[in-house]
Amino acid sequence: ALQLPPLESAPLAHMSGLPDTFEAGQLDGPLTVLTRIPPVYPMRARSRGIQGWVKVSFIVDEAGHVDDIQIVAADPEGIFEERVRRCVAQWRFAPGTVEGMVVKAKAETTIRFNLE
Repeated sequence: ALQLPPLESAPLAHMSGLPDTFEAGQLDGPLTVLTRIPPVYPMRARSRGIQGWVKVSFIVDEAGHVDDIQIVAADPEGIFEERVRRCVAQWRFAPGTVEGMVVKAKAETTIRFNLE
């Protein structure tokens, strides 16, 4: 009988034609949040009754850390963005996978600031 050596899997980043970072929809499953610290409501906004939201995108690296935080949109602008940057930088995820290989993944979410 013919015996072949076992196939070796190559890291996806070194395979030609594959992206360095994958969109959330390309992953084997959704990104799993391990640590999600909520943002601190800015005292000035709270005292003035200001509510709003910030849409943020970021990269989850192969270790599950957040990198490349980008503010996509905010309403109102200039109030909540820095608080969102600070809290998202502390979030941790289970790394994303594509065909079982750990990869960088792009994610996006909207954080709302509502007074209760």
